[in-house]
Amino acid sequence: MIAYCSFGAGVQSTTIAFLAINRDRRLLEWSKGILPDVYVFADTGDEPVDLYPHVDEMKKSLAAAGADLVIVKHDKAQQWPLSANILNGASKGKRIETLPFFVQRSTREGFAPTARNCTRTYKIRPIRRYVKARFKINRKSKGQLENWLGISHDEPNRLRVSKDRWQVFRYPLFDLRLARFDCLEYLKGCSYIDGSPVRAARSACVFCPFHDKAEWRRVRNQPADWSRAVAIDEALETSFRKFGKIGALKSELFLTTTGQRLRDLKFGDEPDPRRQFWDEDDCSGNCGV
Repeated sequence: MIAYCSFGAGVQSTTIAFLAINRDRRLLEWSKGILPDVYVFADTGDEPVDLYPHVDEMKKSLAAAGADLVIVKHDKAQQWPLSANILNGASKGKRIETLPFFVQRSTREGFAPTARNCTRTYKIRPIRRYVKARFKINRKSKGQLENWLGISHDEPNRLRVSKDRWQVFRYPLFDLRLARFDCLEYLKGCSYIDGSPVRAARSACVFCPFHDKAEWRRVRNQPADWSRAVAIDEALETSFRKFGKIGALKSELFLTTTGQRLRDLKFGDEPDPRRQFWDEDDCSGNCGV
């Protein structure tokens, strides 16, 4: 059996990587000695600027342990990064890759998210395409790969069974009864190959509508990330005003759950996102991890 890991670069998948790097006894007993040959990170091109140094350090650390970290992306250059797809489409009122944008259903019902395709297009498909090519998967392949996923023991609602004949999903953190808090504690004792402490940055597009207000505040505190998020938000606003639609979406689209533009958000008593990483909430990991 061969294993690979869907690597989101957040707390959970980074914990899996270091359990393997450290040859943790619990992991080796659980896996019967099998460890991932490759960790696959799907880059939307719009991750926080702080995430990429972590990915670079993980690539070096995994290489020293005999494993690969491979970065994959959308196969059409003109539609990558994800923001390019949105900005280009919005400028013409044409179809864009749908995020879980918020639209107003009614005055009474408030705002609700639209359907989401971005995860499948920019995360899941690039990973699958790479893995099938690397391991020479074809129609006759059956059960020859383990896909390790970073879902911790406090997230049972995220467990699922693979629908593919050629791979099975494995959940090392869940099976080892490691909750997110346990992962945070474990990573405190880990370091990159250069000896510096691990800083697993939050993994999510800077303009993801799933951000709560505290997360928007964190994005705002990083000027490069905030400018990208505001550009997307303003493009959505301009497109609706100019065309009355974006593709088949005929409602005004927002990045916030309250239907506010980012420039209008007021920040007050939210948890300070500048505090140490180990006290922050981590990404839910829904984007292909």
